[in-house]
Amino acid sequence: MQLNKKQKTNQQQKTTQQKKRMIKKITPQELEKMRLRRLGKKHPVRKAIEDMAPGDIIQIPLADFKWKKRTPTFFTNEISKASNKQYVVSKIHNNGGWVVQRIDDAVEE
Repeated sequence: MQLNKKQKTNQQQKTTQQKKRMIKKITPQELEKMRLRRLGKKHPVRKAIEDMAPGDIIQIPLADFKWKKRTPTFFTNEISKASNKQYVVSKIHNNGGWVVQRIDDAVEE
């Protein structure tokens, strides 16, 4: 069965795409040029919330937190349960994101 020119080019394109997906060996110089992130890192919004000191206020744009049906309240509730940190989360009126305020830590009696 003979392949026409169009079929040959399609087949060549598929072959080059497959080669691009292959695992390849890299040099230490190539590694230095890459921006790497270790596995198991926390979401940047969660990290920012955890690093807040009492009285700090941060604004979280909608573009930075795109979890479907979730808000930063998800993180603040988890952090509050694991520690004595307390937060107030408010939504920005024009649907532009959220404001998270760290309030004084809860006092255990």
